[in-house]
Amino acid sequence: MHTVRRLSAVRLFAIAATVVASAFWHPATGFAAEAAAPSADAPPASAACGSEANPCLTPAIATLDKAGNIVSEEPGTPATAAAAGTRANNSSISWRFNNRSGVKVLYRFYSKSRNWVWPSNNKAFVLPNGQNQRNDITCKRGEYVCYGAWVSNNPNFFWGVGKSGNRPCANCCFTCNGVTTPIYVLK
Repeated sequence: MHTVRRLSAVRLFAIAATVVASAFWHPATGFAAEAAAPSADAPPASAACGSEANPCLTPAIATLDKAGNIVSEEPGTPATAAAAGTRANNSSISWRFNNRSGVKVLYRFYSKSRNWVWPSNNKAFVLPNGQNQRNDITCKRGEYVCYGAWVSNNPNFFWGVGKSGNRPCANCCFTCNGVTTPIYVLK
């Protein structure tokens, strides 16, 4: 008889920290595909996000029309330390991304514990090519949150749970408990 062992959130984080999201799904072929190589001026994925040489920026937020096209974009700002929720039942997740895809990427966060999307159903965070970003979200302590990212002009090329938040993924979800994610390198 086989014994099923449940891993703690800390152990899962340690395992996930060794994994980098480096490929995306190509729906026509069904295989993971590499995107364009990163530009020479892109910071290395291993560089500490937040250093003077490699600053983290809070993401710009794009407003999308019903077809998913960008209607407007609000610029990002330099990131500051994560602010934990002010209520006792709130916590946070500090997500970190590095875009080496060669194109602009849009992304959202989806709660799998309740009907909630960050920033909202008609908005998405913007991650320009070659940029590092840290995105600190306030969430309900214990809820399960996943990221979904896609190429801005083609949601069929995606990472994590994708544009609609319903694709299967490995290592793209975390429990809201003050965790900082590994750096997801989007290629």
